[in-house]
This record gives sequence, C-alpha cells and structure tokens, in this order.
Amino acid sequence: MAIHDDLQFSVPNDNWEPATPPEGQAFIAMRAGEFQHFRPSISVDVAELQPGATLEGAGEQMYQRLRELDDDASLVRRGGEDGMSTVVQRVEFGADVAEGTTISLVQLQFLTEVPESGGDRRVAMCFMLTAEAGTISEYADDFETFLTQFN
Repeated sequence: MAIHDDLQFSVPNDNWEPATPPEGQAFIAMRAGEFQHFRPSISVDVAELQPGATLEGAGEQMYQRLRELDDDASLVRRGGEDGMSTVVQRVEFGADVAEGTTISLVQLQFLTEVPESGGDRRVAMCFMLTAEAGTISEYADDFETFLTQFN
C-alpha cells in the first residue's frame, strides 16, 4: 500500500548517509564513520491506523517488535496519551554482535499521526533513532533536526 508517495526525507547533516531501507520501512540513514559494534541509524516507518486505533497502541506495537529481538527489552519511558497527536518513547534492548558479546542499545521513538490527503485513512509515522546506550545523547540534536522537517 502506498502511503505518502510524495513524502521526501533529508538527512540532518553530512554526518548521515541515506541507505536502502529494509522492506516495509520508508527511510533509513546511517551515521558516517567507523563503529566497533553498531552504526547509529535514523529510520522511519509509516503505517495505516485502523479505525479506533490509538498512537499509544501503535507505540506498543513498536515496542513489541523490539521485544521479538530481545525478550528483555524494556520500555523505559512513554509520553503522550490516547487522543494526543504524538507519542514519544524510549526502549532499551540488547543485541548480540558476536558470540558472547551483547551490546546495549537504545531506540528513541517519536510517533505522530499525519493527515492523509484525499481520504479517510489515518496514517502514523514512527521516527526512530537507534544507537548504543552510552552514545545515544551524542545524536539527539541530529534526530531533533531530522524531526523538524516534518513540523
């Protein structure tokens, strides 16, 4: 299903490189440079909201997707309430990068409902910043810059 075919994404600065997103994802950009275990990313998922669905419910689905990767994933914080136009959440989880080596990752998720022109469909966009837990704050300003293009 095509949602917002005309939607354009731009990287926040020259430190990010657009990449081919995995199937089902609308956009992904990877942080330029060399990283020992994990290359930070900014990504976007777009999905249709069913009648009666809430952004908080969509946020729960995003969290559960990460729990499929790591049973110990934890939803550290969720902001927003049913009926609001945005939900922000922080999910911490682990990823195996080599035998016997697991790293701690954080994904900041910003979900918002966007108006769909010419129809009755409701569309949610989930913007995500994923990085190692100890470095996530280094990329927060870039993520905020990325988000401002949609205000």
